[in-house]
Amino acid sequence: NLPANIEYCRQFVESYTSILYYSHIPTALVGLLLGFFIFYKSRTLLSKILLAITITFAVWSTLDLLIWLNYDHASIVMFAWSNIEIFSVLLFLLCLYFIDVFCCKQDVSFGRKMFFAAIFAPVVIFSSTTFYLNGFDLQECTALENTYYIEYTFYLKVIIAAYVIVFGIYRYFRADKGSRNQIAVILSGMIGFIIVFFATGYISERTLNYTYEMYGLFGMPLFLGFLAYLIVKFKAFQIKVLSAQALVIALVILISSQYFFLSNLTSQVLNVLTALLSIIFGYILIRNVKKEIKTREHLQ
Repeated sequence: NLPANIEYCRQFVESYTSILYYSHIPTALVGLLLGFFIFYKSRTLLSKILLAITITFAVWSTLDLLIWLNYDHASIVMFAWSNIEIFSVLLFLLCLYFIDVFCCKQDVSFGRKMFFAAIFAPVVIFSSTTFYLNGFDLQECTALENTYYIEYTFYLKVIIAAYVIVFGIYRYFRADKGSRNQIAVILSGMIGFIIVFFATGYISERTLNYTYEMYGLFGMPLFLGFLAYLIVKFKAFQIKVLSAQALVIALVILISSQYFFLSNLTSQVLNVLTALLSIIFGYILIRNVKKEIKTREHLQ
């Protein structure tokens, strides 16, 4: 009974529309904003890896959003579903790469890169085959997954997450006192992000209730918060000051995105007014910061 099934899926998705948009769009935008800002200010290997992490996260969020919103278009769901696990595993590998470079302050060896490429290759090769997706469930409007593929990616992410934790702790105790605090901050943010993202994904896969996965996306702002603290406190990425523009834009995005989460008209109007006030006061703040910087440079 296809019409009844589609109607069921429509009602189910609409009941989660608010949290769906709020969990996917703002987190991806704020991540991209900070990623591009750090890359623009510091063209180091570490900033390039961070940019790759934020872009990969944004692509994963987009694919997940396509799966949720196109319940009545099986071809779009199958396309997004066949690629989403690639970016999920890639995100974990990039997090590992980031921690490795951050702790060791140098690029990893060519041999290790080839090893990571070898274990990642099956995820890419079999993603669009029956080794991953067997068909489309018309009753639940979801793809039918192959157990072996899911188990492989699951244990691969477990191993990567465990490596990040163990390696990070090992490098923390081996580092000098000046570097320990920095490693502790970035490691806390990265572990928090990985655990939240992985745990919610695992619960979704085991219960087949993919609403849990939405809450895993809030691990990205958690990681970005630790990253911003690292920049402000320790001048990481060779950035002396975290730009006021970046902070104001991130704040406006987070406030404005609550519009999709609110149900009544009064709350929506208040949210719009708050966003407008944030833009106005943010503009004043940015203008005063620029003026102060120019005055300091002139005095110097």
